[in-house]
Formats: sequence, C-alpha cells, structure tokens
Amino acid sequence: MSKKIIIICAVIVVLAAGYAAALKKFYPVAMVGFRPVWNFDFKENVRAAQQFYEIQGAGRPALQIDWSGEEGKKISAEIEKKVILTMVENELLRVALKGDEFKGIEEEADKTVDDLLSVKGNSDDLAKGLQLLYGWDLAEARKRLLETQARREALAEKLKKDNIDFENWLSEQKRQTTIWIFFVGKWNKETGMVD
Repeated sequence: MSKKIIIICAVIVVLAAGYAAALKKFYPVAMVGFRPVWNFDFKENVRAAQQFYEIQGAGRPALQIDWSGEEGKKISAEIEKKVILTMVENELLRVALKGDEFKGIEEEADKTVDDLLSVKGNSDDLAKGLQLLYGWDLAEARKRLLETQARREALAEKLKKDNIDFENWLSEQKRQTTIWIFFVGKWNKETGMVD
C-alpha cells in the first residue's frame, strides 16, 4: 500500500470519528484546565433546568415559557450560561477535593447523601419528585445534583472552620485555572462568569 492511500484512509477515519462524535454530542463545551466538560452532560443539565422552569410555570400562566419565542430564547441562553458556570465550578470542586488539603470531604459528603437517601430514598415521593422536576431517576439525580451539592456544602463548611469564605475561595480557583468556554459564551476571567 502506498503512503498516499494510507493517509487518505487515515483522514477518512478521523473525519468519520469526528462526525460520529458530533452526532453523539461527544465533544467538549468547556475546558477547565485540561479537563473537558462534555456537551452531552451539558445538554442534559440544560434540558433538566428547562424542565424545572416548566414545572414551576405549570398551572401559573404568568410563569409559563414559550421556548421558541424571543423571551424563551433569552431565558434559554441565560440557563445555558448558568448551567455551564455550575459545571465549571463543579469541576473545580471535584479537582480540589481530590487533593490532600481537602482529604475526606468527598467521602463525608457522599455519606450525607447516602444517609439522606436511606431515609427518603425508600419512599417513592423523592424519586417521583426528582422525576417530575428534572426528569431524572434517583441514580441520575444523585450523580448530577445531590452529590455535587453535598460536596459543595461540605467544602464550604470546612473552609468556614478555617475562616475562609467559600465564594472568595471559589473565585480564586477560577482566577488561577485556565478555563475555555466553547459555543455557549465566553469565559470572563475578571468576573469568573460566562458572558
């Protein structure tokens, strides 16, 4: 086989893999340092946030959103920015909790979630509520919502004991980390927000 045929085959394989990845939404929408935030996770979180908004508006016409209208598109864009910001912050927290400085906090937070689910998880009410509000079963809600929130709260409590404000600490992490946002907006290093 000649080099030309090998190169053509390699290009075709790379293009096909890229096309398949794009179809499956398997590409990053952000990079936090060298760690990706995947589009499929982002889209699922946006969908869940929109469902949450829709449920809040159910039965109250003044709060109902027409996602295809001008106002709905503005709200959707804001939701996307808030979701990507939360995902970036969650990634920063995940990395921090893996370090020696905060050893044991992740496990403590996960135990808090275990305790919560052992009490309320046996009832169908929690599962039904999460399904209604976000469209997630208990396992998905645990991974996407409950664990991340418990870890955030546990870290904030640890920092508070050390006389460190959580929001200031998080802002510093954002300033120290190289963050790129793709497709959703632009990362503003000064404010630590998505523009």
